[in-house]
Amino acid sequence: MARPAAGRLPRSLASTLAFAALAATTVGCGKGIYYEFTEGFKYVEPFDHIDLDVDRGSLTFVAWPRPDATMKRHTSGFDKEFGPAEAGVDDGVLVITAACKTDDRCWYDHMLEFSTGVSVALRMQLGYVEIGYVDRELTAELDEGGFHGVQLAGPVVEVSLGTGDIDVRAGRPARARHPAIDRRRHRARRPRRQLPLPARRAGGSGRHRRHLRPRRRRRPRRHRRRRRAHRHRRLTMPARRPLGLALALPLLLGLGFKPGTCGSILDYNEIDIVLEPVAALHVTNERGTVKTITFARNGVRIWEHVFGFQVSLGRQEHWVEDDTLFAHFDCRLETECLDDMNFELPVGTAIELERRRGRRRHRRP
Repeated sequence: MARPAAGRLPRSLASTLAFAALAATTVGCGKGIYYEFTEGFKYVEPFDHIDLDVDRGSLTFVAWPRPDATMKRHTSGFDKEFGPAEAGVDDGVLVITAACKTDDRCWYDHMLEFSTGVSVALRMQLGYVEIGYVDRELTAELDEGGFHGVQLAGPVVEVSLGTGDIDVRAGRPARARHPAIDRRRHRARRPRRQLPLPARRAGGSGRHRRHLRPRRRRRPRRHRRRRRAHRHRRLTMPARRPLGLALALPLLLGLGFKPGTCGSILDYNEIDIVLEPVAALHVTNERGTVKTITFARNGVRIWEHVFGFQVSLGRQEHWVEDDTLFAHFDCRLETECLDDMNFELPVGTAIELERRRGRRRHRRP
């Protein structure tokens, strides 16, 4: 005898509701899968003009005498927001295009190193441009964002920006040759703390006499008994610890747990180009390696490989101050944390390496 299906939905209705819930979730996301990836391009074909048309993103362009060109493109956003993106050489012109269907979650970062003697034309809706050492015509049209130009020696430099800041530095000023790094201006000494001397009491030498000390007020006998009894109960009271901690502590010790090894493990690469002309490099790397190479180029190329637990990574940054490029990396905890630094420097750049935690400092011109 079949039982009545009271309180149950038909199988077809349940499947329909499940499909509707899945469809509602998909429509709620609406924008598809979020992507974030990096592409590398190398161009050996000769070209004398760059035509770039990107809707949203940032640009870092630097020109220096070289036989080829390299470009790195970092794309981030939802797959439904991406438009067509192409890059290639056609009839002596390097054409770079990257479109966005909407103005939400669609971004392109371009980093291009090319030879001198190449003219540049840029068009962007929202973009932040850093370009340096271009010796030919340069035109830029931006609706919103910012423009920063360094050592632009071309005959024509035209920048049109609707909303944002423009900073253009033309010409090529003379650089200082092997300047000495004054460490006193970067590390201030802390004054030694002087403790006040004990005041000498009146009525004799520096020794404190017993009759000058304030007497301690004695408590009644009944309070002393009560305090002694409470202390005895506190010492004999059994320790009450949470059951979860009591069970987890041996497990953590057995697995070799140590502070600072929790959280996600980060393993990533970072590439950046410093356009400002620098005369010296000062590196502070607590853990890791530092490699440098100098040759005839413009700007400084920085490539870093960082590995370690997220909670153990400290400060990682670089900045330019008084014609000196500073690069700093440290760790918060005594765990697996390292940074492999690689620098490509112009010829004649002074280098100073500093190791923390009392290690030896290396310095070479």
